[in-house]
Amino acid sequence: MLNSTVIKRFHLILTLLLLIIIGFLVIGNESSRDNDVLKRSQKINQSSWLYMTEYSAGGATVPVIYRYYLTSEITGNEKQVLNKLKTLEPLIEGVGSIRSINISANGHITFGWSGKIVSVSSKVGTADFEFEN
Repeated sequence: MLNSTVIKRFHLILTLLLLIIIGFLVIGNESSRDNDVLKRSQKINQSSWLYMTEYSAGGATVPVIYRYYLTSEITGNEKQVLNKLKTLEPLIEGVGSIRSINISANGHITFGWSGKIVSVSSKVGTADFEFEN
């Protein structure tokens, strides 16, 4: 009986500890975009713009992460553009750069990438990707 109570309390404490750790990890990942700097914006076609941000606040042991967003034109100053980009999912996140952009006759956009890719969005329906080093 005593062992059962100890195990239940240990399980409760362990569960609460894991929830707290997960909460800190989620908050830490969400706030990482607060330190992004807008590096470039480029018109791709009549309706699409490519925005590039840089995250370099990780220190000496964390590489510079570049985020590329494909969206319609965002008007305003740099802070307003960054605030809007924070609400969007990046097209590509990685340690590298887009080396080529091609637009086909049917409007598909193809990107050539150089470097390591951290993540690719699955929500962009009109973009095709070509990844080459």
